[in-house]
Parts: sequence; C-alpha cells; structure tokens
Amino acid sequence: MEKWSAIVVVIMMVVTVMVITAEAEQTNGWMQCFRHCSKPCNSEDGICFVRCKVKCGA
Repeated sequence: MEKWSAIVVVIMMVVTVMVITAEAEQTNGWMQCFRHCSKPCNSEDGICFVRCKVKCGA
C-alpha cells in the first residue's frame, strides 16, 4: 500500500509540473507578442498599447 501512495504522489507532482510549465509558456508567448507589437509605440500613446493587448489576446 505504501508503494501505491508513493506512486500517486509522484504522478501528482509530475502533473503539477506539466500544468505550471504550460501556463508559463502561454504567459511568455503573450509577453513576447506584446513586446514585439509595442516596440514602435510612443510612451504617451495609450491607444497603441491597448491595440497590442487586443492583438496579442489579453
């Protein structure tokens, strides 16, 4: 029975790591898109930043 408990714990840890990694990749992809899109924006041009947020899916 102890073996099964250990196996279940290991499986839960692996699944948790996979979910966290997938979420991190999604966040990183959004940030890269936003940085690339907003590079030519002036710092005072709020509409440009909003347009980039919409384009990148925020």
